[in-house]
Amino acid sequence: MMQTELDLTSPLLRPAGTAREIRAGYRKARRRFRDTLAMLAVDWPNAISIMSKLSEYVTDAIPSRDPLSGKATVPEPALYHAFDKGVQAYAGSLREIDPMRLLRFSDAALSEMARQIAGIAVSSADQRVWTPILGEPLSEWLEGKDAGTISITYQPGEASMSATQDALANYALTELDRRILKKVQHGC
Repeated sequence: MMQTELDLTSPLLRPAGTAREIRAGYRKARRRFRDTLAMLAVDWPNAISIMSKLSEYVTDAIPSRDPLSGKATVPEPALYHAFDKGVQAYAGSLREIDPMRLLRFSDAALSEMARQIAGIAVSSADQRVWTPILGEPLSEWLEGKDAGTISITYQPGEASMSATQDALANYALTELDRRILKKVQHGC
């Protein structure tokens, strides 16, 4: 079991705030994706909604993990890596039909987010624990927490990537998104 303690009094590790502020932080950190993000927002506005929902669910407080060692790579948020994968998949699918581009974006973003956070548990000093499969957004779980230390424990095998991805999709995708993606996946 690997454990990382994060001091929430550090501005680098405190969630940036609202989903909108987190997305703005991502855009600032990833200027190279500026044009692609603008196209994505026009092409599939729901993709921006998916990004907002993932920002609420995971926040930018969870650091990225190295896929081989499982060690945190602070201060890069895991959320940014998920957005990167989604934006890159979207950019690579620009010659495909409209719904396929949304599928590429959402599948890549949700898969990477699940890979980054499957098996983690976030614990507070008051012994409360958040895991990604609970269905509660981390942003809500962190509300009202005094500045202090939270622990992020990574336990491989504790929660499957599939269960984590399902929890993320249940929160981030609207019913319309699900219907569109289901049709595309089944070739309709």
